Amino acid sequence: MKGEKWYAFGRTQALEVIGLKKIITPDIASSASYCLDENGKYSFSGGAGGGYGIIVKEPIEPKYILGLLNNRLIDWCHHQVSTNFRGGPSPHRQSGTG
Repeated sequence: MKGEKWYAFGRTQALEVIGLKKIITPDIASSASYCLDENGKYSFSGGAGGGYGIIVKEPIEPKYILGLLNNRLIDWCHHQVSTNFRGGPSPHRQSGTG
């Protein structure tokens, strides 16, 4: 259809934030996997939930938050209190790393 955008035929949630600076991560990962989308170029594709984005408000520096989120100790602590995917042990704990 002329003038229609491809995304107009799907869900319209959060379309206003896709073009913003954000920290993104997949919805399922065995360990911390966050990256900074500084120019708002990226969005999520496929999967059950696609992924997640965090908009960091000023004056907080997004790279500081990114460093915390990707920290191995914080990731290990997160695995101690979070729910395992499908009830099994997380790959992070199985490997003995952390």
